[in-house]
Amino acid sequence: MSGARSLTSIDRSVAERLKTARLECGVTQEHTARVLGVSFQQVQKYESGANRISAGRLLQLSHLYQKPLDWFFDDTPTLAKTPIRRRVRSQDRMPTRAL
Repeated sequence: MSGARSLTSIDRSVAERLKTARLECGVTQEHTARVLGVSFQQVQKYESGANRISAGRLLQLSHLYQKPLDWFFDDTPTLAKTPIRRRVRSQDRMPTRAL
């Protein structure tokens, strides 16, 4: 089993928003990398969608770029067709305790 996972349309959309936010702030990839403590190549990978970005890292960037966290998701594709819950089988349910 491979550890690599393919990027979703949401991952790609967030990557595009990262680059847009950085350019709007007039910040270089090198400066961003120094603030995050990563290489500028890693920043390039975040912006191109080659690597996913963690929630914590995205929060750091929202502060650096002065954008609310939800701004990075404004143009994301709808999740309406994405199954959120699976059907719970009776044997998967947690037993309930009598009060």
